[in-house]
Amino acid sequence: MDPSLLRRLVEGALFSASGALSAAKLTDLAEGATVADIRSAVDELNANYASDGHAFRIDEIAGGYRLLTCRELGDRLSVFFAVRSKDRLSRAALETLAVVAYRQPVTRALVESIRGVASDSVISNLADLGLIRVSGQADTPGRPLLYSTTRKFLDHFGLKRLEDLPKEKDFEKMESA
Repeated sequence: MDPSLLRRLVEGALFSASGALSAAKLTDLAEGATVADIRSAVDELNANYASDGHAFRIDEIAGGYRLLTCRELGDRLSVFFAVRSKDRLSRAALETLAVVAYRQPVTRALVESIRGVASDSVISNLADLGLIRVSGQADTPGRPLLYSTTRKFLDHFGLKRLEDLPKEKDFEKMESA
């Protein structure tokens, strides 16, 4: 396939998608395209965006690619556009997500012992939003459910993988600043 057409197809698909698209999914755009061809197209598009000073780029997050606004414009744009209320998470939801993300797989009882409050409804809401999922059962009496984060969690927070979560030393730097 013509590399120029492949770049345009990748760009169009990412522009139209509501979330990240994997390289494997993007190969469906063109017969004979490989994952390497997709990666090359993404690299070329990003080089073009950077050299032309575009306000966006393609980032690899949640196991796929997504078209995103450049970080240096984020503060100004977030003031301009009100964050949609459905995308906002309560403090309880963020606390619960943090416990699940850093301790996964985790039981509801452990989440509650760390937070110090009941978390049934918060866990249920996070599961309904697709940010966490049941990932198994613990080998303890009662066989409680284990919860883990999802790809949607990574996508929501712009993370490529769980290892990209801030480390404890990063929090200490933020507190001292």
